[in-house]
Amino acid sequence: MTPTALFTLSRQFHEDDRLVAVVSTPWGQAAVWSAATLLLFFYDRTTAALIAPLLALIMGFPTHRHLILSLGGVYVFYQAVVERQRINPGWEADRWLALLLTMALVGGGLYACYRAARSYERLPRLVRRHPLLTLHAIVWMVFVSLLAIPRHGHLMATSIWLAAACFPFLIWRCGYMLLSGQRRRATDSRFREHFFYLWPAYGGTDVPYGKGYDYLQQTAAETMTDRARAQLAGLKLLILAWMWQGALWMINGFVHGLPVDGIPSELSGYHLDVPRLSALIGGQAPLHSSPAWAWASLFVELITRTLKLAIAGHVIIGCLRLFGFHVFRNTYRPLLSQSVVEFWNRFYYYFKELLVEFFFFPTYASYFKTRPRLRLFAATMAAAFLGNVYYHVLRDIGHLAAAGLAGAWSLLFPRVFYSLLLALGIYVSLLRERKRRGRTWPQNGPWGVFLRIKRIAGVWLFYALIHIWNADPPRLTFAQRTDFFLSLFGIR
Repeated sequence: MTPTALFTLSRQFHEDDRLVAVVSTPWGQAAVWSAATLLLFFYDRTTAALIAPLLALIMGFPTHRHLILSLGGVYVFYQAVVERQRINPGWEADRWLALLLTMALVGGGLYACYRAARSYERLPRLVRRHPLLTLHAIVWMVFVSLLAIPRHGHLMATSIWLAAACFPFLIWRCGYMLLSGQRRRATDSRFREHFFYLWPAYGGTDVPYGKGYDYLQQTAAETMTDRARAQLAGLKLLILAWMWQGALWMINGFVHGLPVDGIPSELSGYHLDVPRLSALIGGQAPLHSSPAWAWASLFVELITRTLKLAIAGHVIIGCLRLFGFHVFRNTYRPLLSQSVVEFWNRFYYYFKELLVEFFFFPTYASYFKTRPRLRLFAATMAAAFLGNVYYHVLRDIGHLAAAGLAGAWSLLFPRVFYSLLLALGIYVSLLRERKRRGRTWPQNGPWGVFLRIKRIAGVWLFYALIHIWNADPPRLTFAQRTDFFLSLFGIR
């Protein structure tokens, strides 16, 4: 085998038919389970302790995959409610009764949403025409009603607050379920075919990784060969997660000079001492006389942010593939993107899909049909600006409410400004992509390489700069972020 063929096989081993045939055997399944458990164990033992038995059961009983994952989801749901009780003083009164009542309230709400999706034609006309608006209106009515319910005191009040705390995690998943009902695809579905993604045992954030019922049904592997192929693809992502974790350790140790386990002490003194972006913005690290270090910090932050998102997404999607769902990865080579819109599509795929599904398409399909540019502008602003801000308001509703009106605006305004810049950049990029259609560009040779590097550099520059208003921690003010941006160009 030539070196080129060996390299190709190492990158695409999940597509090798001979390896797929081996993995399809009982011994091959045992090898996949062992490798996945080992990779997950050294990543996070808690994750491994949950995924390993679920994977073993699914390998043994593949036709009961949804039921097994739903049982795992019940356990994760239970742990999430317990954690919310722990971090909120006063919510531990009547702990077990409150826990059971909360699970009953949330479970009942999810089942009601499932019944609505399954019997979509029987819903009132207003709900059928605007299912997502109805869902969000109900959630906000619950949030407003919380103003009249004491946060602590009696069992029912505690349970209602605990249930409401679950809404930001569930609302987008329920939205996907209602869309399945609107498309007439949930009519013959069972509750367990939905619950496993409503509270996923394979992990996730408020963004639904793997989207919802429609996409998961399309990507579900039904034959042993397809399952083996999906499992190998999942192993590949777990391996990539470890590779990117190693790269992140190297950046932290040798670029930022942070203590990292595994780096020998005799090498710990060899680092570039590039300050963290948050320290520069917040004034904890002095700005060097040359802005070169600030620029270096800016681009290193873009790389580390991409690596962190890729690591977390690879583990979640890797587990989902191991369970037999050959879904698309969350982060796919965004740093090689040659346009702003391509980066947005590759960087956080499932967040992009959420914004497109719930904000871009409804706006694009409903408004300015005779004015194409305005139609595209309105849909882009609805998704990347308004939808982006709205998602983060829902995600951080507890912190924003606790901060008061002025404090909430101070926390939110940098995100609003960032989302505005992002939306404008995506719109301009979409227009430029339209103009490029049908035009030929040199792909090879020095000029083609130069053009690709130039485009990639422009994308890096755009996202690195706008990230100044999105960088953690949220307490960094808009003024601090803007002052740092100006300092990059020598304006103090």
